[in-house]
Amino acid sequence: MNDPMKHHFLPVFYLKNWRGEDGRLVQFSRPYGTKVKALRKHPDATGFIKKLYAIEGSSGAVSVEI
Repeated sequence: MNDPMKHHFLPVFYLKNWRGEDGRLVQFSRPYGTKVKALRKHPDATGFIKKLYAIEGSSGAVSVEI
């Protein structure tokens, strides 16, 4: 089994309530601290952090056992 890489802090089923007609959300970001950018993204492509529960300093399967 593959270890999960994306851990959603906003559940996808919750984000689906705000989809537009094209099935996407608007994600606002400020990538370089200047202007705010609005991006259209699928609910599965936003609201997550990679390896959110991984333990830093350990490697392999041990880091994501929790």
